[in-house]
Amino acid sequence: MQNKTKYILIAAVVVVVLFAAGMAYQQKTIMDLKSDLAGISGGSSGSGQKALNSPSTVRAVQSTLTSNTKEITGKITAKTDNSLTVEAEVADLSKLSGVPEEKLAGDTNALPKTKKTYKVSVNGQTQYPSMKFQDLSVGDQVIVRTNESVYQADSLTASEILVIGRGNISFAEMVKELKYIVGQVKEASDKYVVVETQQLDVSKIKISDPKEADLQNVPKMTKNYKVFIDSETSFLGSPDAIKVGDVIKAYSAKPVSSVTEFTAVKVENPFQPPVK
Repeated sequence: MQNKTKYILIAAVVVVVLFAAGMAYQQKTIMDLKSDLAGISGGSSGSGQKALNSPSTVRAVQSTLTSNTKEITGKITAKTDNSLTVEAEVADLSKLSGVPEEKLAGDTNALPKTKKTYKVSVNGQTQYPSMKFQDLSVGDQVIVRTNESVYQADSLTASEILVIGRGNISFAEMVKELKYIVGQVKEASDKYVVVETQQLDVSKIKISDPKEADLQNVPKMTKNYKVFIDSETSFLGSPDAIKVGDVIKAYSAKPVSSVTEFTAVKVENPFQPPVK
């Protein structure tokens, strides 16, 4: 834990790297919904035509969302020494009966929303890929990841806090300040690894208000990095275990958006995204 804390990055911003983590929880939720609904709709109508909605469909969606949703996005409205108050928007489970059945298996962001206020506590295991807890401020837009269902509690313990909006900093500027990559190893040696990433295309981001940023819809691009490893590189895991096909997280001392190679200050191998 001390080694991990030593290398926590102090940065003004962070963006979700969409390769193996990022918005993975939403993709898992959508796939689970589609699987559940396929089984329901297959036997619900003798004519094969879907009903507008059905109680069994609503129950399946409610159950899936309740079980799998362990992340919130919202604004910090208050802060204490070891907790945050975050106002977030989550799917309104009480209004799902009014959603056409075919749309229930789509993007969870399109479902009816309701505002909910959470008390978010932090502890020694909470990760801060961007800003340390003491640097967070009221008004910051954050993504809070937890190991708990956000539909079953008003108080959560954060496993990770990502800052996606702060002050007058534009969304594009936030992306440019990212100091780590997550990607798949395409080439490995004892001196360097080549990592393929899927990341937000900074040149196509025109969003000035972070609250309006839809990370799912921002254009993505593939970018390869040559990541050097030296005697100063710290490892969470074993450096000898890195092999082609692994997903790793590599931290740089400087922003990575404008470079194609850097020397890693820390490598998580293999990368373990927060439990969803």
